[in-house]
Amino acid sequence: MDLNFIYNRNLRKWLIVIIVLFVIAGLSFYIKFLFTSPEVESITPKNEAVNVSINETIIVRFNRRVSKKQLNEFSIICADIKPQGKTIISGNYLKFIPDQEITFLPSTTYKIKITPISSLGRKGKTIESTFTTAFVSDNRLTSKLKEQMLASTNTLEDGLSPGQAVIKLLPYSTSDFSIDYEVLRNGAVILNIKIKGNDKESSKQKALKWITDSGSELNKFEIRYIN
Repeated sequence: MDLNFIYNRNLRKWLIVIIVLFVIAGLSFYIKFLFTSPEVESITPKNEAVNVSINETIIVRFNRRVSKKQLNEFSIICADIKPQGKTIISGNYLKFIPDQEITFLPSTTYKIKITPISSLGRKGKTIESTFTTAFVSDNRLTSKLKEQMLASTNTLEDGLSPGQAVIKLLPYSTSDFSIDYEVLRNGAVILNIKIKGNDKESSKQKALKWITDSGSELNKFEIRYIN
């Protein structure tokens, strides 16, 4: 009996079995990849995190590589202004880098919502996570963020507070006073009143009367006098 022939024949059989097993495993993995969606492994900042920087980069890690098409929904939700920034997808990571001119608002709670989908469009489990930003001492709005606030619904010029209607008339100037305003990131409005003329007290009272005559309430503002 030719032992080499028997050995080679058995070797071929085992090689065929191994190849078939690899093909089956590969097909099984591919089918699973097509029909199952990526899973979220972690989100940074972690759920219910507090004192998060207003410039924080949001990082989502998945259990496998993801593409833009596999994210049915990725949103960062806030009651005031939708954050603006750049979304980068690389490997099994998604990063959201906020615009440095339109940062997250301080002392504000945000919700992250993610719904991944499979390659065939089957929706996966929706994941939600919240974080709260830190208080900042320099609370003034950047010019771009101010534009966003004034352009969005339910903000200052859209009637967030009827008692703040005067800002629609600003800047305003007379021979006795001039008034302008600025908005803080937390939504507070500052009226900057410059007093003119020799009778400062009279000019001050005229400025305050003009504000109330416009239908606004003084207690809705922080007032700063500039001599």
